[in-house]
Amino acid sequence: MLELGYGDGLLTAALQEQGYQSELLEGSALLCSKATSLYPSLVVHHSMFESFKPQKPYSTILALHVIEHVDNPHLMLRQLRSWLEPQGQLIIVVPNRDSIHRRLALRMNLIEKLDELSARDHLVGHQRVYNFETLEKDVHLAGLKPITRFGSFLKTLPNSMMLDYTDALLSALDGISDSLPPDLLANIGLVVKPQPKP
Repeated sequence: MLELGYGDGLLTAALQEQGYQSELLEGSALLCSKATSLYPSLVVHHSMFESFKPQKPYSTILALHVIEHVDNPHLMLRQLRSWLEPQGQLIIVVPNRDSIHRRLALRMNLIEKLDELSARDHLVGHQRVYNFETLEKDVHLAGLKPITRFGSFLKTLPNSMMLDYTDALLSALDGISDSLPPDLLANIGLVVKPQPKP
């Protein structure tokens, strides 16, 4: 398994705790050093995604909150496809332009359209937000086939209005996600596989 980007380290920690045979691809030397110091046995590749050349194909690649940041998402997805085993899977998670909190912001005239990028989007380097239709379009352009749709986290308000939410409330908002339509949630995702070559 290959994880793209260390981020806050929570996913890396979970993968290590669960005993997955995972590797990490990270462009920041500082984050690579942090991951290596916490997990000495973890294979860490210090490289930008676009220039990475894997030594072997992977059965699973995790691209969680990655493709909303890149210049050419379908080209990045095509590159990730080339790193997969023939029966491998790519798991993608992106911010959802149709989430409840964006719909509320539109109703309150805080934004003019659902895919408008907020100040926070710009701060964290988002170049776009997705819905399932636009995400699946990029996936198909890359020669990948969606297998499963999913979503996570019921986000009702912008981050700035959630600062005093308790851990219990945040946990409940995440836990309730499985019982709701994924296109209402803050994050949407796809499990995709390579399209068979004609």
